[in-house]
Amino acid sequence: MSEQNIYDDQTFFDGYKKLRDNPSASNAIVEKPALFSLCPNFAERTVLDLGCGYGDNCIEAVKMGASYVVGIDISKRMKEDYWSRDDKGDILHYNLTDYSLPGERRTAWIVDEVVKYHRSFSSIINSIITCGFIIEKILEPLPDEGIMNLYPAYKKYYHKPDFLLIKARKANHTE
Repeated sequence: MSEQNIYDDQTFFDGYKKLRDNPSASNAIVEKPALFSLCPNFAERTVLDLGCGYGDNCIEAVKMGASYVVGIDISKRMKEDYWSRDDKGDILHYNLTDYSLPGERRTAWIVDEVVKYHRSFSSIINSIITCGFIIEKILEPLPDEGIMNLYPAYKKYYHKPDFLLIKARKANHTE
């Protein structure tokens, strides 16, 4: 880690993200209004955001009509996103690779090097059947419309639900 790149220090980044996620953070109520007051007309403009962080100012520039936006940041933590987005910043799809390859995955999720185990949908279902269970119901639940309206970020679950719930019973048991 470079001393110039404190954002890649996990402890620092966690604290910084907590500050930024607060709706009353100075970034939201002081910095952004001042920044956008300096260049209120982005229509058909090209924008370069050096030190773009999460890229939220880039997304805002697109929403305000910029024709081309590039965001650059030294920190991988500030800009690695699992989602592909359109030019308005809306989620198009989840970036999924190696779906058919089962096994261990290491990822950053709250902390670095979290170990997860990937299984395809068919391998999960077939394992349940092989173990003598009867599948009664499968759910990939989504937040209801009220939650989606209250928290628009949850609309990403239309592309990839976070949960797979399977109701099953042993073949020789009744409910």
